[in-house]
Amino acid sequence: GMRWRHMLRPDGLALMNTGRLVPPIVDLGLYEYPDDPVAAVRAAGTRVFSFDASAIARELGDMRLGNTVMLGAISDHLPFSADVLEQCILKRFAKKKAEIVELNRRAFAAGRKAAEQAAQAAGLTR
Repeated sequence: GMRWRHMLRPDGLALMNTGRLVPPIVDLGLYEYPDDPVAAVRAAGTRVFSFDASAIARELGDMRLGNTVMLGAISDHLPFSADVLEQCILKRFAKKKAEIVELNRRAFAAGRKAAEQAAQAAGLTR
């Protein structure tokens, strides 16, 4: 997310997963990963909600759910309802097992809750 901070509007919100997932661009030596990415983005004046989406995904049983957790987290900050985004996600998985649909539903809800808690902890509101 740090590489794209410049794309945010001045009043934009950055949602950051504090789980340390080193991107390939860092492994290739093309970008340096900071010790504290959240602090670096905040220091640049960006409003940030941060939490460990990777840990939430692992708790739900599948690391791949991290993306759905993050989508749930941003869902209350988009120009359309969270329900619309959630239904799009669930529709994407509808042809898979019902268990996969339910896991994504839970991941989305967990992301919304985590973002709300992160906002409260940071003293930020919408």
